[in-house]
Amino acid sequence: MVKIYMFFFILVLLSSIGGAGYWYYQETQATIALLRENNTKLKIAAETLQDTVNNMEADAARNEQLNKELTSALQKAEGKLDGLRKRFSQIDIVREAQADPDGLAERINRAVDRLIKEIKDETTPFDPNAVDSSTGAQ
Repeated sequence: MVKIYMFFFILVLLSSIGGAGYWYYQETQATIALLRENNTKLKIAAETLQDTVNNMEADAARNEQLNKELTSALQKAEGKLDGLRKRFSQIDIVREAQADPDGLAERINRAVDRLIKEIKDETTPFDPNAVDSSTGAQ
């Protein structure tokens, strides 16, 4: 009888150890699956973050180049402005208007037309399909 009780005791003990081992295995596998899923999400987030950093660096480099171009254009414009100021200081408009009013008016009109054309050319985006108004060509 003692042998039967010992046999059942050992059977229950081994069954309990086996059940605990199976439960531990299932929990470990669930934890591994969760960690694998989280690792994948972290990799995707890290790649997205790296892409964002790369884009920001490219944008910063492009902005720096555009800033240099704008600074250069500003310096050219300031040089032209200085030239115009010097020329205007040399011109006596009143004397020229009294001496040749028609010639002065014609020169002023030509200069204004050139200025308007330059402003229009600099502020109008290029359209390759646009028709040239002076020639009628496309």
